[in-house]
Amino acid sequence: MEHQQTRQLAHESIGKLLLKFATPATVGTFMNSIYNVVDRIYIGQAIGAEGLAAVMIAFPIMMMIMAVGMLIAFGSNALISIRLGEKNKEAAEKLLGQALFLFFIVTAVFMVFGLLFLKPMLVLFGASQNVLPYAMQYTRIIMWGVLFHHISFGVNNFIRGEGNPRVAMITMIIGAGMNIVLDPIFIFGFGMGMRGAALATILAQLFSAYWVLHYYISGRSVLKLHWRHFTMTLASARRVIVIGSPPFTMHIANVFILAIVNNALKLYGGDTAIAVMGVIFTIHTISLMPVIGISQGAQPIIGYNHGARDFRRVKETLLLAIKVVTLVCLASTSLIWLFPRYIFMPFGRQNAEFMALGAYAIRIAMSSFPFVGFTIIVSNYFQATERPHLSLFLSMLRQVIIFIPLVLILPRLAGLDGILYSFPISDFAAFLTMLFFFSRELGKLNKSASNRIAMQNLALSHPPEEPELT
Repeated sequence: MEHQQTRQLAHESIGKLLLKFATPATVGTFMNSIYNVVDRIYIGQAIGAEGLAAVMIAFPIMMMIMAVGMLIAFGSNALISIRLGEKNKEAAEKLLGQALFLFFIVTAVFMVFGLLFLKPMLVLFGASQNVLPYAMQYTRIIMWGVLFHHISFGVNNFIRGEGNPRVAMITMIIGAGMNIVLDPIFIFGFGMGMRGAALATILAQLFSAYWVLHYYISGRSVLKLHWRHFTMTLASARRVIVIGSPPFTMHIANVFILAIVNNALKLYGGDTAIAVMGVIFTIHTISLMPVIGISQGAQPIIGYNHGARDFRRVKETLLLAIKVVTLVCLASTSLIWLFPRYIFMPFGRQNAEFMALGAYAIRIAMSSFPFVGFTIIVSNYFQATERPHLSLFLSMLRQVIIFIPLVLILPRLAGLDGILYSFPISDFAAFLTMLFFFSRELGKLNKSASNRIAMQNLALSHPPEEPELT
């Protein structure tokens, strides 16, 4: 008998289902990004442009932490959704236990190497002599909370994958809410500055980790945790890593890109340019949160129906997700173009150079944002349907294959403007490539859906004959 939470993935209308799954994911991720915005506002007010630059320098390390979490979480979650679609609950529970085991092992290795090589990494990522002390204060504390981040982020994805997006939303709201409350207490109340911002972050992650583990221990979940599943074979780990490699590789690529961008910004614009780009990245992230939420909401629907071979529902989910994210990205771009100075005011209105450069730079760097939602949905679609290599290529296309040559060449020709224009050029080129793969995939989905309907009609028109009674 199907569990009610997974049965809805097969039978409820796609529009209602996507709204049901995407809304909690969007609210949760939006709250999570709001805390990042508030964090940087407090740092900008307490320390100034150097503090904002320090967060930007530390961001590649944060990306590395997220990359490792995504490798295990997204790889396991895609497989869990597919196994649930195949009605194989035992296999899904085994994947859950193996993922937690893998989190502990990988986190231990990451923390040791991260703490040993923290200073040279920050210098490599573009830290100047003025910014380095602030970046060290921040990241040294963040490194001790890596396990809390991985558990809260990873297990929360499993909760969403089994069909309970509301609990996943509450998890992110709890973590973000605690961080927003603790930030001013530690930064201003205790006078801890950068250390206070980092400590508030890991304490919030610790509570979120407790929350998600308690959900599974309490018995409210579809999947159950069993100690016998807390193990990992090389074959199982390889499968998780292969499926989770696209977002992992994308984030690791972003680490190298940020190192290149930060060093170019230091050369052509100094610490102020790094601080401005840090705010632009923050605004870009918060603008992406609805897109990420919709993508996360669509993933279990696509994964489940792909496992159930219902290609009509897969196609319907994909097209609806693309339409919604495109509208969201257009709305965000309009606000950025209309009110660029107002966006930068909370981060440092007292610094005239910072304000002027910020209002100018954000209009250029985010001018191609309307195309970004489409590329994310299409790339994540291939990951959700067990085609990680294609998803990896499409994910890497913008961040690495196109962007890196641009950001290495254009600044030599146009200085700081060359760095800024590298972003929209690479976005648009990636969009055109994605459009080709999307069109081809849409044709395959139409054909598969038609074949399935034809087989169903054939079965209905030729029912099996009942044996004669003798």
